[in-house]
Amino acid sequence: MCLATENTTNKEGNENDFKYSYRHTRKRRNDHSDGEVTPQPSFTSKRRNTEQIDNSVISSYGIQGETTTTSSYFNNNRTFRKQTNEVPNQNHTHESYNRKQQKQTHESFPPFRIKLNDDNYPAQDVTIIKDLNRKCKLKLTYGRMSASHNDKHCLLYCNTTTQFETLLDKSNWPETICNSMYSIDIPRRFPSSYSVVALNIPTQWNVENLCEELKLRYKTIIKGEQILQSKRILLDDDNTAYTIEPYVPPTRILRCYNCQQYDDHIAVRCPNKGKPICFKCGQQHSFNPECQNAVCCAHCKGNHMAGNPNCPQKIATRENKKIQMKAIGQTPTTQTMNSNIWTGDTTRRLFGNATTTQPIILNKVHDNNNDELMKKLDSIENNIQTILKQQAEVNQLINDTNIKINNQATEILNINYILNDIVCPLLKDITNVIYTQITTQQKQQNIFTEIMREWTTTPILDDLLSK
Repeated sequence: MCLATENTTNKEGNENDFKYSYRHTRKRRNDHSDGEVTPQPSFTSKRRNTEQIDNSVISSYGIQGETTTTSSYFNNNRTFRKQTNEVPNQNHTHESYNRKQQKQTHESFPPFRIKLNDDNYPAQDVTIIKDLNRKCKLKLTYGRMSASHNDKHCLLYCNTTTQFETLLDKSNWPETICNSMYSIDIPRRFPSSYSVVALNIPTQWNVENLCEELKLRYKTIIKGEQILQSKRILLDDDNTAYTIEPYVPPTRILRCYNCQQYDDHIAVRCPNKGKPICFKCGQQHSFNPECQNAVCCAHCKGNHMAGNPNCPQKIATRENKKIQMKAIGQTPTTQTMNSNIWTGDTTRRLFGNATTTQPIILNKVHDNNNDELMKKLDSIENNIQTILKQQAEVNQLINDTNIKINNQATEILNINYILNDIVCPLLKDITNVIYTQITTQQKQQNIFTEIMREWTTTPILDDLLSK
């Protein structure tokens, strides 16, 4: 688990100069009271809230049992134990509400790297998964082989947090995998869902010392980082409980690597695959990582490449997506939260009255959603009108084509009638006449030929006449 502290005071100046005198006074008072036997006072409302918040963090990250630590950042005379009281509703600001959106994209888990000794890998990758499922009582479903720098290994991916947390403990791994010894590499990067944010932590506190003291209470804390967002000084933080919230990463904006469109589709499902847009120059040509054209954004025409974090179009798209996600995740329970872990008017003087801005923000969100919805409805109506017009044109074209086809069929029938009933009988009669004449001429030709043959072969004319 990683802890990120969100600061609310000025970071400048020496941190040691901000050590409060009341802490030393309280420590001396605690040391002085060690030798006396006095009844413990009942917990105040602040302390009850502090204990409830601390216990909520403990239950979230699996810390059990009672622990007592000595720390200048915590109440020393406290025994941390589970409480059955429910935490009262808290009044969250607009910023903290953004962190509680649960409509974020699911973040995948990093893989575990498994290397079998002597590269004794089975023929099928699924054999390793089946062997681990049988020995570890898991339901792993995906793994693949990988080779880098002539080093062959198996990458094992988890589907749930239970599987991931089980495999993080090396004692849960079997002695052998597929009857072979092996070595594993635990992931060094953890999903952001394993981080929490502590709000309104003063900047004069040393985050390293604070994290070391937190590790004594919560063994799962790995490291802590400061996030400076507001420069305010907290003058009185005695017995103050600080809110802990899950860390939510920034809203992710998808970009099609083919047409460079934001948050609509991916390159695999791009409807403009035949018209790619260059990510560097913003012109229409195929992908070329060595494009020599001038750098120009395909969206805002600025002097940066598509997908730049400072692109105004990308920033506007991210803000619109945040507004939509807030509207979807808004419930009556979150609207009516009206309680505070602070006592008195310290929080109002320091951070202002958040309840007055909440209805305004909600109204703006609803107005923006209504505008977006009306624009989408108008766009759908225009598309329907265009489709109806195109359909009418297509129907007219089909009717004209049918008329032409019918006319051609009629002409073909007329031609068949002329050929079969008129032309063919006429040709038959003409052929018979010609054949008769040719036969008569052929007979006469034969007689003439016979006479000439006899004339030429008979020496005496009388013999010819007698014949």
